[in-house]
Amino acid sequence: MLRLNLTLLFFVSVLPFPTHMLAEYLSNKGDERIAVTIYGLNLLAIGGFIAIIWHYALWQRLVTKDNSEDDVRALTSKLNPSLVSYAVVIGLGLWQPKVAVVLYLVIALFMIIPFRSVLREARRRRRS
Repeated sequence: MLRLNLTLLFFVSVLPFPTHMLAEYLSNKGDERIAVTIYGLNLLAIGGFIAIIWHYALWQRLVTKDNSEDDVRALTSKLNPSLVSYAVVIGLGLWQPKVAVVLYLVIALFMIIPFRSVLREARRRRRS
């Protein structure tokens, strides 16, 4: 587990460099594809190691019993599709780099926003 965490932290610590490269080369026609691809590969590596660590924690029963089954299932169901999404967007970025940058943002928002909790709260407010 320690090595997995260290590898994840390595890719997180490298993230500012592809981000700077993306900001600098997004306006250059030929170089933008390379920058978008490197940025996407870094995001894919981060997402991949987060998924590996999560599945390892589930396998070793490191996730506490305080977490509801729905919350565990919701997080697990978000991790795997995001990896496939990153891989597809990396391929798309070779043809449409600017579209890929927007889709990277959409994937990040999908990962961050707890849609089930937001919908549950909205239903609860409608009933009140």
